Amino acid sequence: GVCVSQACAPLYQWSTYSFSEREPVGTCFLKKGEDVVEYSPCRSNANSPEGQGFCQAGFSIDFVKNNRVVVGGPGSFYWQGQLISDDISEIIARFNNHYFTPYSNQLTTKSASAQYDDSYLGKSYLSESQMAPGQK
Repeated sequence: GVCVSQACAPLYQWSTYSFSEREPVGTCFLKKGEDVVEYSPCRSNANSPEGQGFCQAGFSIDFVKNNRVVVGGPGSFYWQGQLISDDISEIIARFNNHYFTPYSNQLTTKSASAQYDDSYLGKSYLSESQMAPGQK
């Protein structure tokens, strides 16, 4: 098969409303074969601290079964954190240089109540394929 590799910049800042307003949404670059595309799943309309504005996507990242990538964004939803998974083929096929690209097959964790603020879900991520045999 074709090898997929990645490099991420979780502190990448995106200018949202003006050049003085920048949100640390994070971004990654995926390479499959000769294709290199930017993947920034937190660069969305939910660009505030209570949304994905401080997501820091790419703090953790892994490739999992079924041609998917899982990205951790520990800053989403007032630092409750978030896991986001998309199909790699769709990321490459739909890549364009617009501000953000919605993906039809995206799986994400959602915002929870305020008691879960500062939980940092997505700071690290370990897929089942990385676990020792018998560990779950």
